[in-house]
Amino acid sequence: MPCWVKSTSGKTRRGRIKNARARIEAGYYDAPVVLDAILSPRRLDRILAELNLCKIGDGNDYRDLVTESLSKILGDVVDSALSRTEIPATGGRADIELPLRTEALDRFPLWDRWAKKYEIHSILIEVKNEKTPATFRDVNQLAGYFSSTKLSQFGILVARSGFSRNAYESMASKARDGDSLIIPLRHNELRELGRASRNGLKESMEYLRRRETLLLQRL
Repeated sequence: MPCWVKSTSGKTRRGRIKNARARIEAGYYDAPVVLDAILSPRRLDRILAELNLCKIGDGNDYRDLVTESLSKILGDVVDSALSRTEIPATGGRADIELPLRTEALDRFPLWDRWAKKYEIHSILIEVKNEKTPATFRDVNQLAGYFSSTKLSQFGILVARSGFSRNAYESMASKARDGDSLIIPLRHNELRELGRASRNGLKESMEYLRRRETLLLQRL
């Protein structure tokens, strides 16, 4: 279609291009609020779609997509620019570190409570993209990183194929003891968390609170 022909919306392609160029020159798209409104929903959708298509067993790609998705989902309370992967720790390497923005926590009561209770400087995340469920050993591995890194007593364990009974009971026991907290997220629950976050951090905060409650209720 020639550029001067009107589209079905009633605006010419040439006009839309002219308006877009004028906005770029004026710095309209430099405003963080504008960029967030334009890019955030679409970007998170893309990341979650790629996460869903990631092959089981591809640990590095899955880890990187989990890093991206949680950085977006928790963007109000973590400093995404300082996120790291493969963090050196005694006994191995923690998969993901998301530093907490402590100055923002007074607006989010759950995160404020967790940060104080579990001495969170960073959220530590372990990722298992495997055919078999995450095990008791995987839970202990993440808990070991709490002690060796001194970054947190709080973490998230993302497991593509869910969790064994012993793994889940171990996380429940730690939650009831109150010294540390590991939030379990299966593959589909990470996607659910992403959908909840589109309504704001308070919605994703509620989603994570319910994961904590389920741990505390487990007998």
